[in-house]
Amino acid sequence: MFTLCLGAAILAAAAPAHGAEREKNAWPFRVDQKDADGSTLAWQGAGPLFFSRPLPEGGRVHGFRPFWVARESAVGQRISTTFLYPVFFARADETVRAWSILNLINHREPAAGSATEGAAHGFDVWPFYFSRNTGSAETSYHALFPIAGEVRNRFYRERVSWLLFPLYLRTEARGVVAKSYVWPFVRTASGGGVERFALWPLLGWRNQAGISRENYYLWPFIYHQTTGLDTPAPVESGAVLPFYAYERSAEVQAETFAWPFFGYVDRTAPYRYSEVRYFWPLFVQGAGDDRQRSRWAPFYTHSVTKGYDKQWVLWPFYRRDQWDEEGLTRTQSRVLYFLYRSETQRRTTQPDGPVAIKDHLWPLYSRWDNGAGRRQFQLLSPFGSFFPNNDDIKETWGPLLAFYRRDVQGPRETRTSFLFDLVTRRRSGDETEFHLGPLYGAVHSPAGDQVEVGRGLLTLQRDAGGPWRVIWFNFSAKGRTSSLSR
Repeated sequence: MFTLCLGAAILAAAAPAHGAEREKNAWPFRVDQKDADGSTLAWQGAGPLFFSRPLPEGGRVHGFRPFWVARESAVGQRISTTFLYPVFFARADETVRAWSILNLINHREPAAGSATEGAAHGFDVWPFYFSRNTGSAETSYHALFPIAGEVRNRFYRERVSWLLFPLYLRTEARGVVAKSYVWPFVRTASGGGVERFALWPLLGWRNQAGISRENYYLWPFIYHQTTGLDTPAPVESGAVLPFYAYERSAEVQAETFAWPFFGYVDRTAPYRYSEVRYFWPLFVQGAGDDRQRSRWAPFYTHSVTKGYDKQWVLWPFYRRDQWDEEGLTRTQSRVLYFLYRSETQRRTTQPDGPVAIKDHLWPLYSRWDNGAGRRQFQLLSPFGSFFPNNDDIKETWGPLLAFYRRDVQGPRETRTSFLFDLVTRRRSGDETEFHLGPLYGAVHSPAGDQVEVGRGLLTLQRDAGGPWRVIWFNFSAKGRTSSLSR
């Protein structure tokens, strides 16, 4: 036990710093972080289960992990609620309220008092029931799949209707009406310049007046199509698989032999590019305008397409991606997909400037550094590598295994926690504070020092440079004069 406490104390020598806040440690019941005025900024109880803390953007997040977590805005408005996320979650803002159970049972409605109040209400039970109520018979619907129904402006279609699916299916998009009988075997389409018929997989054809035409036999083995008839360089392609496939136009010549293993591509416009393939996808060599590809799989692959740089080494062992986005150069590295994941960001105009980094070594740790003095480190972290950008997973599940956390908010502003705040150490400027649960606490500051045993059973105090004073049974918060008890 002594070794464990000693190790915890050493680890605690260095999670979020909060300036002048103070600690009140009654672990495992509750640990409070307070400001200089004694107001509670954040707290957690029963280890990481019960908690409340401020959000960086304002407002608060609080709950009972992993069962219930809620976020509130700075004015106290409920933003989101989750129950055993992702089993249940709810979202709300100024315009809409929505909730979902496993993304299968979904409800959505306009927020009360919003400009969209009275707009569409939706309720779905995937994949069996879909509904929308807009107050108008023209745009409202109730549909039961696969029995009968019609939905509108869903599934990337203006209308989708069915009757005893797969016996009958009808879709409508951009003026094209497509029908299927005993889907997918008999299909037709008409309207918008499109005509189509298919007796799948035996044969089929599709023509779009002045734009494209195509047909196939014994799909997908024999096909021929011409696209871009309305452009200066129509593209003709066809195949008798697996023997031969081709693509030809005024801008590109491509052939594949013993599909898909051997082939080449020669393109002259809208960009220049040439590629040769041997035993695809293992060996591919290509180069052209703002792109190149060298693949010797599984040993090494390197490709650059419009500035997006991607490398594989000993696939799937190591992958590296680098690209520019919104003024930032972003670099991602992964080992065995999820075992190690790292991303760095730096300003494109400052290649030697500060670097922000976030990395995860599954299941051991997650680390974050914004490049401007803010840093976080957590041990253990089994979820970060799988869900690096999912705030709900991070808030609901991540802290349950955060045996060690270190947060740095700036120079000489740190907080460290071990075993869910059993051991904590805070530093703010010249003031330091240490707690071993309710058993032991110590504060050192330029104004003086204080040591407590048993939350006031025995208290030692002294002013800067002065003698120590011994106080017994100092349990009254009002009677405590040092920063430790505030």
